[in-house]
Amino acid sequence: VYTEFGSFTRSDPVTINGAFHEWKGKFYGGDQQYSYWAEIGIREKHWDLGFLKRLDYQVKYSDEMTETLYLTQNKLDLTTNQDVALYLDVHHFQGAGVRLSYRNQTSAKFNFEVGLSYLKGERLTEGNARGNLTPLSQKDYDYTADVDYFYSEDDLFDRIVSEPQGKGFSFDLKFDYNISERSKLTAKIQDAWAEIYWKNAPFTRATAHS
Repeated sequence: VYTEFGSFTRSDPVTINGAFHEWKGKFYGGDQQYSYWAEIGIREKHWDLGFLKRLDYQVKYSDEMTETLYLTQNKLDLTTNQDVALYLDVHHFQGAGVRLSYRNQTSAKFNFEVGLSYLKGERLTEGNARGNLTPLSQKDYDYTADVDYFYSEDDLFDRIVSEPQGKGFSFDLKFDYNISERSKLTAKIQDAWAEIYWKNAPFTRATAHS
């Protein structure tokens, strides 16, 4: 029996701790990305068969939007002499499944692993928003935004929807090269190829005003 866990967390606008506490702390600007996976299974010689759980979350903002989010979250004064370009891209997937992998050592210094995962999607958010925000005062604003996104839960407009079914595969690679007795070089490609197909995924294409 084996267990494995991995994570990657990147938060440019605020510290990682601040990102999980309503954007508190010093502001830096930029994007956010989180990725977590856990696997437990059985190992027999060169083969592994395990149960896999994954979460991937990536958000890209325009610089002006990132700063505006930070100011509003922390109840700070808005800049009133300029409009703000709204640009938001969201990619979020959560799922579980099984992973079959093969490991081998081709020389004393080099070994590799290839894996194929079958995944069932549990949560989806995929899309973008484009628009413009106009500060009316240091505490108030109007905005217009064109929204185009697919989802399993409508976080923007709170529509009650039926959750879609997602199924797909991903292929991963891992290489290890032993430079010396104390040093090793490792390279891993989590999704060398991946496709998740969603059936009847709810979506919204709309223009929002405030």
